[in-house]
Amino acid sequence: MKRIAIGLAILIALSIAILGCGGNQGGAERLQACGKAVANYIASGGYIKFSQQMQYGLTTDDGTLDQEIDMRGAAMFPDRENYDYQETIKSSKTSNEEQSNSFTYLTLDAGKTAFVKGDALSSQLGVVGWVHYTPPAGQNRYFNFSQLMSRLTTPQGTVETLGREDISGNQCIHLAYDLSGEDLIDLQLQENPSLKEQYEGVDLTQVIGDLRLEIWIGESDNLPRRALMDQSMTGGGITSSTNLRIELSGYGETPLIPIEQPGFFSEAQ
Repeated sequence: MKRIAIGLAILIALSIAILGCGGNQGGAERLQACGKAVANYIASGGYIKFSQQMQYGLTTDDGTLDQEIDMRGAAMFPDRENYDYQETIKSSKTSNEEQSNSFTYLTLDAGKTAFVKGDALSSQLGVVGWVHYTPPAGQNRYFNFSQLMSRLTTPQGTVETLGREDISGNQCIHLAYDLSGEDLIDLQLQENPSLKEQYEGVDLTQVIGDLRLEIWIGESDNLPRRALMDQSMTGGGITSSTNLRIELSGYGETPLIPIEQPGFFSEAQ
């Protein structure tokens, strides 16, 4: 059970909160250009719209678990963001009865504090509307676009150029690369060395499979429009699969509704 929990934690952390026809060198250079373009866009105080859909499946000797997450929102850099979140979970331990959770999230300080509202939260806290709170360590729900793109544009191996595609009127270069399970573990430990103690005694190669990453980069501006992540693993009595799709748009636009503090809210106790 510890191996399952750790494996799922790594997968989720790498996803919230992270590619032939051309030459490999050209693909790597395009990724680097994308990373620089994203950094410049964030520094300029730009705006984006984003969506993220994730499907996760897990099968063990104890049963099955299926999870789906749909998140859609917008961000005004450097630190304002809001989105709607929907999650459904089905488990053989609950006779595959679907459990759901949904809420709206808003932050003005890059996730250091946040405003949330949702039916389950209202029922739990006995309040209606927005609640302002400080997330506990390890429970930050901020969609960190900067961190995500830093990961995606720093490949560990060979980058493939798969061609050109049109995405919502933007001509894009389609790139792909692979990461081994060992690479993923190393990246996670580099970002959070304290996890080494938590992972002690666990053969992480048995819970983290190889990862395929794809990214579509605007040919004219080097800004990302889409990213896909596919990962599957079988071993040690565990079979798991993860599919993550991220869509990015709205570059250069002005938000129709400003991302601002709610007019009325309660403070979490």
